[in-house]
Amino acid sequence: MNNAEAITIIGAEIGLPDIRLDANETCNLVIDNTFEIYLTGDPRAEELRLTGVLGELAEFNPDPMALLASNADALETGRGALAIDRNTEEVVYVRTINTGMLDADTLMAELSDFIKYTAFWEGQLPDMQAAPTPGSQDSIDDVMFRL
Repeated sequence: MNNAEAITIIGAEIGLPDIRLDANETCNLVIDNTFEIYLTGDPRAEELRLTGVLGELAEFNPDPMALLASNADALETGRGALAIDRNTEEVVYVRTINTGMLDADTLMAELSDFIKYTAFWEGQLPDMQAAPTPGSQDSIDDVMFRL
């Protein structure tokens, strides 16, 4: 199935039969009035990028090492990844699915699994905060290698 067909199936299954990808190939959904997910289609491929917003970067200030450690081998993130969206400055959980390889039941199972992991990581985010170290403001000179 292509991405437009996938969105149509998702809409029918969740009771929103009129949802579609917009001009930016994106469809936004709010799950249980709790968190937002974006479904973004790749117009060159049969892939949907699923993005679950976990929280504002400024609000949570997650430890980058904790985010990276959680991504190791995707063992804790279920084929997805934790990331920071540079455009929105949000902490997100992302996963890409190949819609061309799925039937309707498998598509909905993938979406359900993605939502489960998004909800889990939204709950984990407050525990991943970086503890500020007094007086530890690095300058660019402290982190650059000199050749």
